[in-house]
Amino acid sequence: MLLKLKINSNRPLKEELLQLLRSHWGFESFRYPQFELMEAVLKGQDAFALLPTGGGKSVCYQIPVLAQEGIGLVISPLIALMEDQIRQLEKKGIKAMNLSGSFSTDELITKLDNCQFGNYKFLYVSPERLQNQFVIERLKSFPINLIAVDEAHCISEWGHDFRPAYLNIHDLRNWFPKIPIIALTATATKPVKIDIVNYLKLKNPAIFQVSFERKNLSYQIHAVWNKWDYMAQKLHAQQAPAIVYVTSRKLCLDTSMALTRLGITNAMYHGGMKPIERSNSMKLWMSEGVQVMVETNAFGMGIDKPNVRLVFHVQLPQTIENYFQEAGRAGRDGVYAEAQLLVSEADINRAKSSLRSHLLEFDFLTEVYTKLCTFLQIAYGEGWNENYLFSFQEFCCRYDFPISNSFQALRFLDQQGIIQFSQEMAEEVVVQLLITPEEANEYAEQHPHQATFMHILLRNYPGIYQLPTKIVVAYWARKMGLPESMLNTILEQWAEQKIIHLKTKFQDTRIVMLQAREDRHTLAPLKKYLQHYNETKSNKLTQMIAYALQNDGCKSQFLLRYFDELNAKECGICSYCQSKKAETPSQKIMWTHFMQQIDKEAVPINKLQQNWPFEKDELNTLLRELLDEGTIEILPNNYIKKIIQHE
Repeated sequence: MLLKLKINSNRPLKEELLQLLRSHWGFESFRYPQFELMEAVLKGQDAFALLPTGGGKSVCYQIPVLAQEGIGLVISPLIALMEDQIRQLEKKGIKAMNLSGSFSTDELITKLDNCQFGNYKFLYVSPERLQNQFVIERLKSFPINLIAVDEAHCISEWGHDFRPAYLNIHDLRNWFPKIPIIALTATATKPVKIDIVNYLKLKNPAIFQVSFERKNLSYQIHAVWNKWDYMAQKLHAQQAPAIVYVTSRKLCLDTSMALTRLGITNAMYHGGMKPIERSNSMKLWMSEGVQVMVETNAFGMGIDKPNVRLVFHVQLPQTIENYFQEAGRAGRDGVYAEAQLLVSEADINRAKSSLRSHLLEFDFLTEVYTKLCTFLQIAYGEGWNENYLFSFQEFCCRYDFPISNSFQALRFLDQQGIIQFSQEMAEEVVVQLLITPEEANEYAEQHPHQATFMHILLRNYPGIYQLPTKIVVAYWARKMGLPESMLNTILEQWAEQKIIHLKTKFQDTRIVMLQAREDRHTLAPLKKYLQHYNETKSNKLTQMIAYALQNDGCKSQFLLRYFDELNAKECGICSYCQSKKAETPSQKIMWTHFMQQIDKEAVPINKLQQNWPFEKDELNTLLRELLDEGTIEILPNNYIKKIIQHE
């Protein structure tokens, strides 16, 4: 029996859902198992979907929510991913709200009221937010029509991003017993899949799993002396969008500068950039104003650019799951693409050394937490739901903490739901009014375009006359519907006129305290998780190194077996498969046929595929060989062009 649908028509369900897909997403058909998954949840059945990166997971819960009366509740651990999905929905004219961040009770009430009564279709929350009893009580009155658990592997201790707050999600079953739950992830081994079903208490779930095989994606591992020159050579030969993954902000900058010197247009994206800078970089690359995005793993979640032809990893990732997701951003349009891992013995040693900085001792974790509370001036028993901007560098310098270990400690506390830790460039703005309230009101009357902001300060910060007071400029800019830069300009003008004393302090980190400060009592339950965290980190890096060093087997086959696809066959196009292939007479025939097709003019790739009389995989192999030789190039419009060789 279908749940109560918004749509009233005698047309088949698939046609109704396709209409939503066409009108909002512009696609003409579903990919398997999107419709089958939607049909299951619309019948009220729980579901679990394991779909690779780029498999269209979000559509699987977004369309069923749109097809029904009510609101979809989406649980996700990643603020950046939630914000990106909300932006995408709003572009389609669909109202969505995110409850990430710190709010006063009044602000939280306002947001929840707006969501419940303001025609919103989606509410995104973190698993930690569901531990707030006030939020839970309010949600009980919401017309929830579907519960989606994104990045569901986080519920398993065997997962690569375990978060204990996920363990409490099953309580939603008590409050919404008739509402289906859909769990989605892109990376899960067999033990993780079992945990997801058990911990979420899914009832007779419909289970959908698509093979992780990417027939058009060539996994390449190369040891090269000069990685920048190697990448530049490949990028010049293939004028198409590309991604370069690095592991630090410094390497991000160095790589960007090196590629620029070598004539490769690029933009940067890392957690240390201001939000507006990251947004501008994203827009530039998405619109193909530059060829390459050089980025740390802060980039990529929810990014869907189908024509990426090359993904480079300059250093060894820490886990196969991370590598597989990042490599999978290449070739989402089904056209031949390459994932290049550039690795050396020094990289292996560096990864092992980096692992040691990722492993944490409980005593050190405790010291970082207590010093953090001291640094933020949080008294014992206080701090819950408070929001702080602070300088991570200053924090480490003051207490002589190693930067890498401290960063990992804060990330671990974030994963365990003790704090919410995010990196962002910001300025803390502190204001003290130097004139009397009467003079402030008189000034507002004389300057009407600044009056609203002045009245906000007078009403909301009563102590601003006596004491320096922290002002959250971004919040008031949103409330007033003005650019943040405009309010900053007004404050600077007031400071010049001696109306206020203004102090700005550069900050690079935001902390939200998700629990009140109780020192060891807060951290004691984490001890067993910390041991498991260290063991899991070590095991996963060992597997990643094994993949990088393996020289006697297919790279695609190795990855598929890691994800329990034990009968995977050799791909024929990875670096290993290519190395063992000798040219045969049939290959010469294929080469001749191919070159005849492009001899006089550039030809669309899809036309070559349609007219290809041999095995489809052989075309991908031939494309890679000719690209490496510099015989052909792929133009930005996905046309293949023969490169004229000059004597």
